[in-house]
Amino acid sequence: MGAAGEGEQDSPRQPQGKELFELLVERGAAIDPLEKRYGGAPIGFAHYHDRQSMLGFLSRYSRNVWMLALRGYVERLRDVLAEAPELARATNAEGLTPLWWMPDDEPRAIEIARLLLTNGADPAVRSRSGRTAADWRRNAA
Repeated sequence: MGAAGEGEQDSPRQPQGKELFELLVERGAAIDPLEKRYGGAPIGFAHYHDRQSMLGFLSRYSRNVWMLALRGYVERLRDVLAEAPELARATNAEGLTPLWWMPDDEPRAIEIARLLLTNGADPAVRSRSGRTAADWRRNAA
């Protein structure tokens, strides 16, 4: 077996992650810390590895508007924006806003886009590469 986290996830000595994370959150751990190497938050890593159980847990607490939008957590996103509407206008290092991060489910994507726009998201914002969210969506379709 390799170092911790390498091939030992099914070992009884290695917690699967969710239970450990729940315990840490109950004890006051931060929900959305960004790790230094990739700038990712726990909900982003849960998305990347398609950890459904962890996504469900994290989505109840996370304020990461990008992942909440992408995964289609409309109600949680609504709650977060009610407390902090400026997050609808947030940009990342690439100049992307949450409008770039839409779920594949079109009715849900429309609902999220309306929610973001209602809270001040600007559809004219351009990324560092000069494209808007609509430009990107049009090319991705």
